[in-house]
Amino acid sequence: MTHGHVGIAMSILIELNGNIRTERAVVYTIMCMFTVTTFTSQCIWLPTTNQLKQLQQLQHKNSELDGLVQIAKSRLAQVEEENFELCANIATIEAEKQYEIKKNQEALQKENEKLNSKLQFLENQIQHTQREKKSFLSEISALKKQRIEKQRMEAERKLAEARQRKHKLSSASTSQVCSSKADRNQDWVSQTPSQHISTNSSLQRTKNIKTISTGIQANPTDFKTIDEIIMQENMELITAFMTPFSTDLLALFDIPYAELDPQFGEDVNACALVSEEPSRSVFTQVTEHAKAKLQSWVTEHSKRTLSMQANVMRECAKHLHAALGMMMMEGELFTSVNLLPVFIRYFDSRVDIDPHVLSSAFRLLSLVITKSEIFQHFLAEDNSIGDLQFGGSRLEQSDTGIRNPMDYSAEFIHDNVNDLVFGSFSHPESGPFVYPAAARHGISYEHRSQLLEAICRIIKIHSTSLQVAEEGLRCLSSWVHCVHDIDAASLGDYKRLLHSHTLQDIVMGPKSFPQSRAQALRLLAEIITINPLFPTEFEESAQKYLFFNRCANLLHIRNEREKPDATTAAERLKDSDSDSQVCQGVILLFLKLILHHPVSGIRFVLRYTRGDEHGVESSTSLFTLVLQFLKYYITLMEDAAETSKLIWTKSNKGMVEDAFQLLNVMIPHIHLEEELSIGSQEYDLLICLRFLCRPTSQFSATAVKSASQLLEMLSRLK
Repeated sequence: MTHGHVGIAMSILIELNGNIRTERAVVYTIMCMFTVTTFTSQCIWLPTTNQLKQLQQLQHKNSELDGLVQIAKSRLAQVEEENFELCANIATIEAEKQYEIKKNQEALQKENEKLNSKLQFLENQIQHTQREKKSFLSEISALKKQRIEKQRMEAERKLAEARQRKHKLSSASTSQVCSSKADRNQDWVSQTPSQHISTNSSLQRTKNIKTISTGIQANPTDFKTIDEIIMQENMELITAFMTPFSTDLLALFDIPYAELDPQFGEDVNACALVSEEPSRSVFTQVTEHAKAKLQSWVTEHSKRTLSMQANVMRECAKHLHAALGMMMMEGELFTSVNLLPVFIRYFDSRVDIDPHVLSSAFRLLSLVITKSEIFQHFLAEDNSIGDLQFGGSRLEQSDTGIRNPMDYSAEFIHDNVNDLVFGSFSHPESGPFVYPAAARHGISYEHRSQLLEAICRIIKIHSTSLQVAEEGLRCLSSWVHCVHDIDAASLGDYKRLLHSHTLQDIVMGPKSFPQSRAQALRLLAEIITINPLFPTEFEESAQKYLFFNRCANLLHIRNEREKPDATTAAERLKDSDSDSQVCQGVILLFLKLILHHPVSGIRFVLRYTRGDEHGVESSTSLFTLVLQFLKYYITLMEDAAETSKLIWTKSNKGMVEDAFQLLNVMIPHIHLEEELSIGSQEYDLLICLRFLCRPTSQFSATAVKSASQLLEMLSRLK
């Protein structure tokens, strides 16, 4: 019994706590302790049957695990061997790939070198071709110049031959008349020698009477001068037609091919009406017949329209060719005025012509208006005056005139053989010489009115075509500018243009292009400066159509414009920006109206820019609209200058100066304090004035001075 057992026994005795009273109990206790000790020793040292079985199972499992370990070791060795083989294969593949890549790189490098050498060779060939092309182009231009010069010389030769024939006829007839007169006078003088002086006076009286009755200023040398002037102008026009405007001339001669088959519609209808199947319903048959008829009608109508258009263009081209040939090639003394009926045929056609052809015709007409001095004075000539005078290099109006000698035939010359002053003209030094009205060959002022009406009609019809509208308005601008420079210009064409409402419809049209609106506004600004036309010719548009109020509303700032970003600011402020051109045209219209008509103009503007009484149109004053636009434009320009490095151009500065000048001329005629009390008007005006007065500003000295004076006035008002 160990000390542990004794301890256990003592603990048991202590737990009994006095219950052991007798020795018997002590003995029982000791026996129990011995039994426990014996059982414990048996449990420790003598294993049971279950434990032996478990031990055997563990040993069996241990042997199995040893077998598994051996299998795993063998498998691991096998995997390591396979891994080694794979690594060897990968290394082999990588080596092969590296070799192939290197080989491909070398091949590509060789190919690249080959292509580079080929490219260099091609570049050398291109340079050589370019040099040859330049030489060919120079040769072609030289040949063209030679051809034009040859044509010009041929025309001059024909003109000289015609003039020589005419001069021979006129000189022969004049010599015959002079010889017969001299013979009669000699006989008469021999009979009465004292009447020599009276004979000279009678001849002088006869000459004066003839001159007054026929309207001729006599001397044969001046006819040559007139011929040369007309010939020089014709050659300049034909040169312009054939060189810079050759594409437009070709467009007028390019006739579309169209062939109309009269049996086309009948064949389609016949095919549609045969072989009706009874299996189909009546409604289906009727529908198919209607579709076939409609399709045949549309096709036939389109073909007929194309055929009519081709016929009209063919007729116009024939007349244009005849006019150019007679005026430029055949040596006839036709002038540019004879081209007017040709343009009337293009613009007053009964069918619609291609817009491209109309644009070319407008460009050629603008060329004739700007280049031909005779055509300009025909446009500016009053209806009551029949002839044009040349004074130096300019044309003047005259009551005298002669027939063009090219219109005279030999019989007419023979019938007028007694006219001593036929074919004679005055020297340029002695006074203005006459351009004969008869040389127009039937061109009257009704043709001029018809041409203007046709141009206005074409612009109205093609207002949605930017190309036609732009060229048509440019043609009208050339007409107005050339006529406006001549003091004796007639007002009938201006009134006819205003009464047609062409320009007003372009400005107010909802589908009009901004470029066309700007052109129309600039043209109206030019016309409105003519004193006899204002205000009578503009009151109808102002009262009935509220035209000037709607023009002022074009300056209104929309909500999307109030906070522009930098990109839109840079895009809007380009010189070719359409909105800026329209606003500039509106400002220019009102500014010219007020400056050229100081009293009636400002009253007209203040009266007709307020809108109607019922509030249908905007009642904002013009001063407010211009001030808001000026502040918006300056802010927009500054934002674009800061973000996009946009530089102020002459057009931008001109718009700002014109807008400020318009405000400045309106201030003395309005209640400034009342206008500035609306919203932030005063703040906007101060921003604009301080911007103009900046030391770094590049505006004109007049604008800066006016802005400074207005700033001082505002400071005194405060």
